[in-house]
Amino acid sequence: MKISIVTISYNQGKFLEESILSVLRQKSNDVEYIVVDDCSSDNSRDIIMKYKKRIDHIIFNKKNIGAAASLNTGFQKATGDILGYINSDDFFLDTALKQAKETFIKYKNLDLIYGNGFIVDEKGFVKKLFISKDYSQKRLELNQTLIFQQGTFFTKNIFDGTTGFNTKNKRTWDFELFVNMV
Repeated sequence: MKISIVTISYNQGKFLEESILSVLRQKSNDVEYIVVDDCSSDNSRDIIMKYKKRIDHIIFNKKNIGAAASLNTGFQKATGDILGYINSDDFFLDTALKQAKETFIKYKNLDLIYGNGFIVDEKGFVKKLFISKDYSQKRLELNQTLIFQQGTFFTKNIFDGTTGFNTKNKRTWDFELFVNMV
């Protein structure tokens, strides 16, 4: 079972290397890694090229198209059974992908999983634990559904059944996709 991870970046050179390394040091086989740079003007390109031999697909957008469109571009290249993404100013813990893969193997009927994570400051110090809340229509209506995006993974089948990330939604495009999947 292969996992495809997309990292999107726009002028995040300050954090990008740690994000890339957090994917590359995963203790899971069969990881396809896709990096999409959304026309950064900082040192992001140099950082990405430093790891080009270990990244399966690198896409440099010719103009800034936004996060949702960049994710759609990255996921068009994805061939994994499981999909996930991480923004360039975030990182995975070392066994995140292994745990996601094991969960999908154990619970074959699941199409979307999400977990908890840590909120850290610019120096990497943990500020707080983010606890995802169970999804329900009622919680959604009350604006009480919290999902830790960095700890969210879904099957390619369920993603392919959507129209992808809504590029017109500039604020909650990821959450909108998750709602469309359930």
